[in-house]
Amino acid sequence: MASKISVIIVAFFLLTACQGYSVPKYDPLLYPKSYKFYDLSLFWRTAQNDKVVSIDGFVKNTRYAYIRDLELTATLLDEGGKKISEHTSFLLPITMSMDEYAPFSFSLPVTPGSKPEKIKFYYRYFLAERGYGMSPYFYSFTVDLY
Repeated sequence: MASKISVIIVAFFLLTACQGYSVPKYDPLLYPKSYKFYDLSLFWRTAQNDKVVSIDGFVKNTRYAYIRDLELTATLLDEGGKKISEHTSFLLPITMSMDEYAPFSFSLPVTPGSKPEKIKFYYRYFLAERGYGMSPYFYSFTVDLY
């Protein structure tokens, strides 16, 4: 009897410790900046210290049934449009359905003496139903940092 209880207790702890990844929930109050185009919408917030500009947010697929291999690049620019730093990320999930959100996070280093003023976003993806070997869809836009 004691061994059965021990097995149940061990199984309980093993099963409760194995939680899968859960996608962060999008809360519009936490992500005040946004940009909407015909295919994707981006929502984000920024924070800055002396060395880094952090950009956290979500991308939403608003047009196609499924897109895949979404790549997002954020470029930090000074007031003259000169690049300070840049980071590219491939977002998960690899295939996004319509109205699905994918989180992103960038930490862009700030070089001493530079003054970041703008962010240039660039995204690129493929339509899942068109298969491999097809041309990607892409777009870029520039917004004020704050």
